[in-house]
Amino acid sequence: MFGSEGLAVTTNIASGSQDAIARVAAGTSDFALVDINALIRFHDRPNAAPIKAVFVLFNQSPYAIVARKNRGIHALSDIEGKNLGVGEGDLSIRLWPALARQNGIKIASVKQNSISAAVREPMLSAGQVDAVTGFSYLSGVNLRDRGVPAEDLAVLRFADYGCEAYGFSVIVNPAFAAAKPEAVKGFLRSVIAGTHLAIKDPGRAADEVVSRMDDGSRDLELERLDTVIRDNILTSEVKRDGIGGIDPARLERSIDQIAEDFKFQRSTARCDPLSPPACPCSAFTRASFICWAKRHGWAGFSPAPICCWPARSSPSRCCSAASSMFFPATRLRVRWLRRPRGRCWGPGRRSACLPSAAALRSHCMPTGWRTDSVRPC
Repeated sequence: MFGSEGLAVTTNIASGSQDAIARVAAGTSDFALVDINALIRFHDRPNAAPIKAVFVLFNQSPYAIVARKNRGIHALSDIEGKNLGVGEGDLSIRLWPALARQNGIKIASVKQNSISAAVREPMLSAGQVDAVTGFSYLSGVNLRDRGVPAEDLAVLRFADYGCEAYGFSVIVNPAFAAAKPEAVKGFLRSVIAGTHLAIKDPGRAADEVVSRMDDGSRDLELERLDTVIRDNILTSEVKRDGIGGIDPARLERSIDQIAEDFKFQRSTARCDPLSPPACPCSAFTRASFICWAKRHGWAGFSPAPICCWPARSSPSRCCSAASSMFFPATRLRVRWLRRPRGRCWGPGRRSACLPSAAALRSHCMPTGWRTDSVRPC
């Protein structure tokens, strides 16, 4: 995928999201896949590097509590009075206060045991704790691999109980993005294409993963991938709106949930993690554009998702990418904005209801205009 974009990409293994963010901040890595909630917290640090998320891969976070049903845990409300194992550095526990409050659970009634992430599943399978926090596609699948019957496992996904958080996102070094914007776009096109292929043929994707592992299990990795695609990537929101972006209202709610366990020191930290200028088309929606626009004095944007920006971007390339990568073959409403004067986009009068996503290409380039929104008719 990357080779077709003229990119030579090598991978390095980080110990977690914080390590990956630090590497991108230092410039030792150009891109990284990190938990966007860790990035939001990172931006609250004094003098934090202006690292941006340029693509959201996990539309829903994989945070979950995995429990044994034979311990009387079948739903989230059953966790009261139980022993909860929390792995060191586990990010899901940071959203536990908001989740507990939202579901009427008394936090004090749940005994939290700090444990090493390496012994999280073994302790649960041995009955030393009643439940553990973690990622649904890791802990849940790992426990079944350890012989715990699937019918004895309760995988309580935070997203099913009101957690609004997004999950893993692609971040980029700001200096690299400024110097090589086309490389960033090419990288994201490759990520999107690879994601589509994994969804279309997960068996082949699992084979690729196992080929890079020592003693990897194809069945295990295929089950893990199927879980990720179903629960985290190909959600109902993605099927409706396309892959890679965010819903602005939902993002705000997710940040409010983070704030229940994290006191923001900087008012701009809530906006900083998202930045559209380096991204192709609809990989971003209105929230990221608003954050960027506020910092640069722009106004007049539409409440609908943004398709093409800024004025220097190529409408033909942007709209071609949008039609081929982000939108289903349904009738689409397209609205354009023009920039009559100054630095402000004004509402356009042109719009069209197109017969298909493919037809978007030929309707995206009215002279002097830029595409503002694309949505189902």
